[in-house]
Amino acid sequence: MFSKYSLSGPRISPTQAIFSLFGGLLISLSAHSADRIEIPLAEEGQEVSGAPSTSGINREPASVKTPPISLNQVQEFRLRGRHDHFRLVREEGRWLLGSEAVQLKALENFFPALFLDLSQECPALPPRPDMTVEIRLRESDSGERPRRVTKLLYISERVISDNTHCIQVDGDGLFSFPLHRSWFVGDRQAPRLRLARQLTLELSESRIVELEQERGPIESSPYHGQSAEYFLDHNFINRWIESLRDVRVDSRYHPGLAEKATRSIGLRSGTAELKFYLLPSRVWAVQRPGVAWLEADHRWGFWQNFNDGLIFDRHQTQLSLIVNAGAEERERVLAVHGLGDAWSEGIRQALHTVIGRAHDSSEVKAAAIRFLRTKPSDQNLAFLVQILEQSTDPLIQESIVSNLRVRHPSGSQFTEDMLPSERAPIIEEWRSWWRDQERKPSAN
Repeated sequence: MFSKYSLSGPRISPTQAIFSLFGGLLISLSAHSADRIEIPLAEEGQEVSGAPSTSGINREPASVKTPPISLNQVQEFRLRGRHDHFRLVREEGRWLLGSEAVQLKALENFFPALFLDLSQECPALPPRPDMTVEIRLRESDSGERPRRVTKLLYISERVISDNTHCIQVDGDGLFSFPLHRSWFVGDRQAPRLRLARQLTLELSESRIVELEQERGPIESSPYHGQSAEYFLDHNFINRWIESLRDVRVDSRYHPGLAEKATRSIGLRSGTAELKFYLLPSRVWAVQRPGVAWLEADHRWGFWQNFNDGLIFDRHQTQLSLIVNAGAEERERVLAVHGLGDAWSEGIRQALHTVIGRAHDSSEVKAAAIRFLRTKPSDQNLAFLVQILEQSTDPLIQESIVSNLRVRHPSGSQFTEDMLPSERAPIIEEWRSWWRDQERKPSAN
C-alpha cells in the first residue's frame, strides 16, 4: 500500500520517510537517519534570478548524519518537463545554466527529497510526470551508488517517484518546484500587463465592475467606474491598476495551486483575459495569457483580500441611496447632508449623476449642488455651468449661481420673480465667464 504521511500524529519510525513542503521542509530520512530536519522555503519576495554566487553549494543540513547523497557529490541536474528542458552544471565552484551563472535557491528546498531513497509503493499516476529530474554524480565521489539518480515529480498528485517507488508530499510547497528555466534566470523581458482604456473586473462573487480610463496618456491617466449602481474607491483601484503596469515576478508556481486559492478575480483588457489568485500563503499570483504557470509579485500584498471594503467607496451605502430615484426624497436629502465634509471621486460621481438627470427631485438636486459649494474645483464648476445652460428649474439655476459666486463673487444673481427671458442674459454671462476661466493657464 502507498502511504501518505502528515506532520502530526504518532512518532515516525526510522524506516519511514516523510516530508512537508509548505513554509518549510520536514524530513525523516529512511534507514539513513531518524532525525527530523526543517529546511524553510525561500522568503516571500526573494528574487529568483540573482547574481552569480557560490553560497549554498556545499551546504548540508546539520542534523542529517548519513544522507544518501550530498549536494557536494552532484555534478549536474537535468530538468525535463512539458514546458522546458535544461541543465544546471557545476563548473569551478559555480552552477551554470548554459553560460550564465545561477543560484540554486529555487531548488534548494527540494534537495533532501531529490536525494532521498524511496521505498513506498506508488498510487495510480498520470502517464507523464510534470517534471523529470536527473541527477548526475561526480565521477570521483560516486562510490557504489549509480552515477545517475532520477526522480519524477507529479505535482498535482503531490507525489515524487523514482520510477519504482514513491513518496507522498504533504502541504503545498511542491507547487513551487521549477517548471522552466525562468525560475533561475528570470524573464528575459519583464512581463508587462498591457491595459486597454476599458477594463472589466470580474469579482469572485460573479459581480462585474466596468472601468474606463480618462482621456490623456494611456500609461498614466486614471480609471473610473462606469456605473451609477456602485461607487469605487478610486484611489485604491488606480493604485491597483498601477501595480499591474510594473510587474516584478519574484515567485512562480504550478498552475494547480490555483485550485486552493481563497479568492480569485478576473480582468478583461481588450481580448486578453487575466486571472488572479490569492494563494494559501496569502500571496497574489496571476495567470497570464501564454504563460503556463502562475507568477507572483509580492508587492501586490496591499491588495489584501480585495474585498468590498477596499474596492468600493466607504460611503457606498449612502451614495447608492442618493442616486436611487425611487427612494424617499427626504431620506435622499438626509443622505447628502450625512456626507459631512467627506470627499472622494465616488461622491463626485454620485452627485453629478443626480444633478445631471433630466427628471429627478429638485430638492435632492439642490442639496447636491449646495454640497458642491464647498468643493469649487474646476471639474465641478465646469459641470455646473453646463447644467445651468440646460436647466429651466429656477431652484436649480439659483443654487448653481450661488456656487459659482464662490469663485466669482461679483457675478450676477437671479431674483425669484425673474422671467425666463430675463434669466437668459445672466446664464450667458456665466457661460462667457467660465470660457474665460478655461483659457487662463491657472485653471487647474
